Amino acid sequence: MLITNLDRLLHSECGLECGYLLETPQYFNPVDYILRRLSSKHDYIINVEMFLDIVLFVLMTIYCLICVFFSIVKIGINLFSYELHKVKRRETLPQALSITSVLVIFMMFAFSMQVMTIAPLYTMFGDQRVDKKTLEQCTLKNGRSKHDTSEEDQEAWGMSIEPGFGC
Repeated sequence: MLITNLDRLLHSECGLECGYLLETPQYFNPVDYILRRLSSKHDYIINVEMFLDIVLFVLMTIYCLICVFFSIVKIGINLFSYELHKVKRRETLPQALSITSVLVIFMMFAFSMQVMTIAPLYTMFGDQRVDKKTLEQCTLKNGRSKHDTSEEDQEAWGMSIEPGFGC
């Protein structure tokens, strides 16, 4: 997150006006790189296509859940440094379990919102390419959609879409 936020702060063309949007990142982001490389490589495990980027993403999510549960058990449920409930084996109140489940939901929601900061290129495009021959990766400016509709259909729906290959 530090690498991406620092890159956005230093290299964004329009700054705060566009939300520090980056065309192409200038700094190397290892998590983003690993996820994009794993998204293009897959293996067959018991006749099921297994994408390795999903495996890594599931491992990151499980690690986040373990950290959340460990912190709730270690610290307990507090409100402004006032301890509301202790979470202990066979001593936890039902109210504490309800509050814990809500806290876990909120923390996982926050994690899912931070994925865009952790791996921005992976969450936008994955390993998509603009052209199969040049293998140029998709960015916000060079991305196009492929639409094979006739001109009559486009006029009927009021669409003017440039045909192309890629993102």
